[in-house]
Amino acid sequence: MNYVFDLKSQIQSLFDRNVIDFSLARKSAQSNQFISDIHDEECYQDFLKTKEGEGVLNGNGIKFIVNTDGIEISDKSNITIWPVYLAVSEIPLEKRYCLENIIVAGYFNSCFSYN
Repeated sequence: MNYVFDLKSQIQSLFDRNVIDFSLARKSAQSNQFISDIHDEECYQDFLKTKEGEGVLNGNGIKFIVNTDGIEISDKSNITIWPVYLAVSEIPLEKRYCLENIIVAGYFNSCFSYN
């Protein structure tokens, strides 16, 4: 069984609360050897040079980080739940993974047997 959630209203909430900072995308990679955030990564900088990346730079697009993790309902159950959630790269790191800034994209259930 799979479920999909209303992404539009969740994304609109981020814009309404003004937590998205498009200037983060405009910052160039740091000059040192350490990566402190996705914006410092070379592949992210290469993405910004594409047509789709220009949308982020112009404030007309956002980039998602996709996450998932599974959990068993209980020790006596053979059902697992795997939520799929999104974080927006253009939210500052210290706020990016706060619950109110996470977008729940969906989840799926799976049943397995112990054969």
